[in-house]
Amino acid sequence: MKKNAKLVLGLLASILCVGAIGGLVYGIYKISDDNSVNKEKKSYDITINYFKDNVIDANLSLNFKAKEGDIINLLEYKIDIDGYKFYMKDYSSWTLNVLNNSNINFYYSKINEDIDKEFIDVNFKIYVSNNGKDGIYDLYDQGILNDVDGSNLSINKVYNLIIEKYFSLSDYTLNSSSCYMDGYNFGIYLYKNSENPDQGGEPFIFDLSVSLFIDYYGDSDGYIGGQFYTIKDVSSSYSLNDVFSYICYQDSTISRDLIIDEEKSKISIVDKHCDLYVYEEGTDPDIPDDKEYIIGHEFRCYDCGRELVWTTKAICTNPQCDGSHEFYKEYQTVTDPDTLAIIKQTVIVEKGNINDLKQSDFED
Repeated sequence: MKKNAKLVLGLLASILCVGAIGGLVYGIYKISDDNSVNKEKKSYDITINYFKDNVIDANLSLNFKAKEGDIINLLEYKIDIDGYKFYMKDYSSWTLNVLNNSNINFYYSKINEDIDKEFIDVNFKIYVSNNGKDGIYDLYDQGILNDVDGSNLSINKVYNLIIEKYFSLSDYTLNSSSCYMDGYNFGIYLYKNSENPDQGGEPFIFDLSVSLFIDYYGDSDGYIGGQFYTIKDVSSSYSLNDVFSYICYQDSTISRDLIIDEEKSKISIVDKHCDLYVYEEGTDPDIPDDKEYIIGHEFRCYDCGRELVWTTKAICTNPQCDGSHEFYKEYQTVTDPDTLAIIKQTVIVEKGNINDLKQSDFED
């Protein structure tokens, strides 16, 4: 009898001990689980601004918070404004991956009702690369955009229309150096960054360090470095032209007439660093002789430096110029046949009258 009593008491003690351990484990799990639930993602401020003819309309501005890692469809914020037409935004993609505080600006220009608009059909081909800007581009689709406003027709305008038509391409970046415009025929090249696996190819924001190297005409020193810049909140879709424009804006000693050496310059998203090589007109960069390069020419607005295209006349692709500027520069270009990047530009005409240009001048 005493043996049985001892056995029963021993079993009860074991059960109580196991129960206590189980309760302790559950308590630890519960605390851990509560901590994981209470660990909130960071919140960031998102600001959407709307500019009418480069003047911000504060009444239309939006300010809201979003969680880190949220994906925002910017097409939802492209609104219709009575009497104005949308022509560009300052963020290259139509999807925003929230990683920090962001300001997105939408730009609109006033519609001149006194001018008869010409609505045209535009033929397009879309090529995409899923392996970065220098990857292989495959034909994605081709078709026709009907009833496009023919005034200020440009690659950026067609790109914006295509993204509205193909939202699945909104997280791709425009490779403007490869795109072409031949009358009403457009080739649009888009790529997805693959250098940052943590972001899954989505655009992301970081601080970019820049080392500037300049080769001035008439000296024998070649490229001389020394200037160093930091550009805050750069998008992964930032181009060499974007970097150079920023430097010229921040540093008045750097001339916009300098030409980017595309062969030497590069942006590394992984290292968050850019080596930018620019040279003065008349100084030819070294060009390897291991391939047959494409020799061509292009016309640019004398005042703003943006490309001229032909519609019914030569016009500037900068909507703010609106075809009103009078002079142009003509460049001879040397293009790499593999990457289609312009590696050399030489000024042929310094200041020509834009009204002297003919359609045949734009046909290679």
